[in-house]
This record gives sequence, structure tokens and C-alpha cells, in this order.
Amino acid sequence: MKRSTGFGVLVAAVIVAFFLVQIVDNGSDDPSKNQESPDFDMTLVSEMGGEDAISDVKAMHGGSERLKLVDVSIQDYQTNDGRPVRVWVGIAENETSAREMLTKMNSGIRYSNAFTHVGNISFDDVEVHKAGGMGMTNFYFAKGNSVIWVAGDLSDDEFFGVVSLLSSRGRLTSN
Repeated sequence: MKRSTGFGVLVAAVIVAFFLVQIVDNGSDDPSKNQESPDFDMTLVSEMGGEDAISDVKAMHGGSERLKLVDVSIQDYQTNDGRPVRVWVGIAENETSAREMLTKMNSGIRYSNAFTHVGNISFDDVEVHKAGGMGMTNFYFAKGNSVIWVAGDLSDDEFFGVVSLLSSRGRLTSN
């Protein structure tokens, strides 16, 4: 009897250890590695680019001529569960200009009545700024010579899904 009890305790310990290892492996502190939404998808609904899109972005920023944009793409999507997502991709003259625009955006949000900074997250060593406003969560960041703003009713994990999906489709860079 003692022998079978010891064996049972050993088996139970191995099972518990197996599940603990699974929990530790899946509990990464990096939220971009915790994406478990393979069903997340979006459909492109409309897109505007070129001078019309540049004019729209500048108008949203008070007609600002200080935005050194070479090109802009404004993309409207619908998630597979019907939520709208809007993506603005501004192409700057170079990486330095993109970083300067991001700094100006952060400063402007600090004094904005429409947006409130709610934190930062990161992926692939890119710092992403989050702002609440206009009834959505807004994520914005600079990568290379692009400044990207994603707006929608999205969780952080869904945002990572959007970036991954659009990156794989080549939609976050200049054409």
C-alpha cells in the first residue's frame, strides 16, 4: 500500500509540474507574445491616399504646414465582428522627421480637449502611445519614416493583431 501511495504522489507531482510549466510559458510579460486571437481579421472598406489624404490630415491638425508629410494613406476597415477601425499612415521625409512628428503629437495630446494619454505599450522594440478620445482607443507610433495612428474599439491584443495583419499585407509602409 505504501508503495502505491508513493507512486500516486509522484504521478500527481509530475502532472502539477507539467501544468505549472505551461502556465509560466504562456504568461509572458510581453503582451505582443500573448496574442491568442487567430480569428481576428479585418476587411478593407475604403482607402484614400495622396494629396487628398495629406490635405485631410493637415486639416485635422489645424492646417498645419509643420507636418512634413510625403504621403498619407487613410484606411478604413471592419473587423470580422463588425467594429470599425481607421488607420492613418503618414510617410515623413525621413526617420528623423517621423520622430519629430511623433514628439509633436505627444505634446499636442497633453493639451488636447479631445484626447487623453492613457499609457504606453510596446512591440518589436517600438513604443506605442495610447490615447482615449473620440469614443475609441487610439494607438500611435513611429516606425522608420512612418507615423501610424490606429483608432478603434480595440484591446491591446487586438491592436497587436491589427499591426501584425497590416504589416503582413504591406499596409504600414510607403507604397
